[in-house]
Amino acid sequence: MHLCRIVVDQALAGMAVRDILRRNLKMSRSLYRKVWAGRGVTVDGQAVEPFSRLAVGQTLMVAIAARTRVEPEEMELAVLFEDEDVVVIDKPAGLVVHPTKGFSAGTLAGGLAHRYGAFHLIGRLDQFTSGVLVVARHPLAAQRLTASLARKALGRTYLAVVHGRPDLPEGRIDAPIARVPGAGRRAIDPSGQPAITHYRELREMEVGGLA
Repeated sequence: MHLCRIVVDQALAGMAVRDILRRNLKMSRSLYRKVWAGRGVTVDGQAVEPFSRLAVGQTLMVAIAARTRVEPEEMELAVLFEDEDVVVIDKPAGLVVHPTKGFSAGTLAGGLAHRYGAFHLIGRLDQFTSGVLVVARHPLAAQRLTASLARKALGRTYLAVVHGRPDLPEGRIDAPIARVPGAGRRAIDPSGQPAITHYRELREMEVGGLA
């Protein structure tokens, strides 16, 4: 359960609860509906209606329920950063992020569930890819991080060892990709989803290069 506390000041006085939530918390419509359906909004400890108008000094509390269906599993996690909203994890190569048909245990998700309870992964990394993963600890943080990705305020940079040498040291690959049936990976497919990759060669190596 994540709690948000707002003390009404002069700028918020006279505003409806609904408008304060949208202005201060920038809550999406779907999350807004879930919060009200769960009776998670109170003013000075009492239930309140969405259109109730508040006065200076009143305290608005919002309880946002967070749940996970992943089975908790104790494991060591390399935590790079952590606060009440976000966790940043250094995922090693070989660790599966989320349970699948072939991996029901020993996943990063199980470790996160054990340590934090509910969580929301913001993106994923393949089993044999190492790197940084951002994890939201409650739905409101997940909403904000997802919105940041959508407007390009957050981005991803990948380092890859490639076989052979690209024709150009820097370029743009614009080719649709789709899942390969039965292979658990994606490949270029004319009927796939649009995908654009910008690359730059960083270092020459005996087997190819680092890009």
